[in-house]
Amino acid sequence: MPPSTPSSYPQPQPATIGYKRNPNAGRGRLNNHRPPHRNFVLPHSHRRGTGCWGYATAPSACLPDGAPSHLPIHSAARIPGRFHLRDTMLDIASRRAALTRLGALSLGAALTLNGCSSEPGERKAFIEFLQTRVLNTQRAAVPKLNEQQRKAFGAYAAHYDIITAFNQEMNEAPLTRMMTALQNTRTLPQLIAKRTQVNELLAHLPQAQQEVQARLDRANAAKKALTQPDDLRVVYDAAFDKLVTQLAALMLQLLPATQGMLAATMELVTYVEQNPKEVSFVGSNVQATTQASLDKVNVLLKKLETEAAAVAKMETALRKLAG
Repeated sequence: MPPSTPSSYPQPQPATIGYKRNPNAGRGRLNNHRPPHRNFVLPHSHRRGTGCWGYATAPSACLPDGAPSHLPIHSAARIPGRFHLRDTMLDIASRRAALTRLGALSLGAALTLNGCSSEPGERKAFIEFLQTRVLNTQRAAVPKLNEQQRKAFGAYAAHYDIITAFNQEMNEAPLTRMMTALQNTRTLPQLIAKRTQVNELLAHLPQAQQEVQARLDRANAAKKALTQPDDLRVVYDAAFDKLVTQLAALMLQLLPATQGMLAATMELVTYVEQNPKEVSFVGSNVQATTQASLDKVNVLLKKLETEAAAVAKMETALRKLAG
């Protein structure tokens, strides 16, 4: 399965500045012993575990191509004399050869038809596999076919290859590697230490969205080219929707949300770094020393929380699909 982000994350409370009443002065002053701070822990990403691209075709036809519509019969010219018997024998031999070729052709057609008689059994086995291993499970697992199953499914194994190829490409995409590199990043200081990887991921996310859409388009085109009996088409469409369509739809929503969350995170990090005298990190906390810096931090954190909530929503749906 493609990389995902956790569905839950700490809900920080609004940062505040502490005030203490001075009975002598009669008015409030800043309490320097209780610096304002803001707790925030970044949601981390982790990989859950969705090649070559297989375009499938329908089972081969049962009738051979190019069957002749007439018998090629050689006719020798009839001339009087000693050549008459020889020409007659040639004519008989030619007819015999033609009948032999016709017999061979009929035998080949019979063998072809006999071979196609396995299609109902192959289709039944493939339908049972899709129902029991894909549709009747809560998880969106993509089981691999072994050689015995490929033999049992016949030409229909190539139909399943469309689904497995899509998921394999999702797993092998550069996005998976980038998200894995950041899966243990949970705090802002940790994120600062991996700024290079974060910027690399941010730059790649728009391209990753295009790649997911392209993979989905290829899978849909390959599926559209299939010729399937009605009973198989109903089951196959449901399996394709679960393992390809729904997964792609979630990823196309998750990637923009992740981009927004990371962009908001880097905006907060940049502000803290540019104002070291007013704002600083203390562990996983953001500490502000002035009301102005506190207000700015609260605005940036609010934006970050909104983006993170969108990611969490997509993650919940993705985990529900993955099981």
